[in-house]
Amino acid sequence: MKKFFTFALLCAATAAQASLLTDMAGSLKGVGAIEMDIDQQKNIALFDEPIRSRLRIWVCMSGKMRIENLEPFRSLSIFDGEKLARYEFQNGSWKKLTEANPELAKRIFGQMSGVYTGKIDSGEYDVEEKGSSLTLTPKNAAVKNFIEKIIIETGRDGAKTLAKKITVIDADGDSTTMSIDSCKLLSEEPKIFDTESPEANLKGRRP
Repeated sequence: MKKFFTFALLCAATAAQASLLTDMAGSLKGVGAIEMDIDQQKNIALFDEPIRSRLRIWVCMSGKMRIENLEPFRSLSIFDGEKLARYEFQNGSWKKLTEANPELAKRIFGQMSGVYTGKIDSGEYDVEEKGSSLTLTPKNAAVKNFIEKIIIETGRDGAKTLAKKITVIDADGDSTTMSIDSCKLLSEEPKIFDTESPEANLKGRRP
């Protein structure tokens, strides 16, 4: 539960007054979706070495998301804007997992997409902007039990301001960092958000 909660907050929506996020929202005008390759590193006190994984994430301006864990194991989450489907790759095919609560999924994935699209909620975090980074401190007492702070590092891609690295510092001192290795801005939404067909329209989109 903690693992999912932490991942859900990696991209959590934040305070609307932050000018960096305003710049990001402006940078994505006319964009249909963002496609990202991500190196994720988890630093856990019980282990001497960090735990690494590779992800590919699609985020649409409409709020749809597709998250694929590529290495060291394969898993998949597809959010079509209303409902969430989760899969694990077993014995050569995708196995669908228990369905998630649709209202909870909508809330979580809406927050997750916020840092990329600039469509953000306000009042959930204290925000400190310094240079090209944002430090977010949760206001909610329940969230504070899991998360100490979230750091979003942005960068320029030509004339655009985009998220480049997101780090979550857990309340117990563990941390998770998502480094965005590559980012493509797509003019249209890809048709890869069918919650009943995880492989639909993926030709040419595999790493």
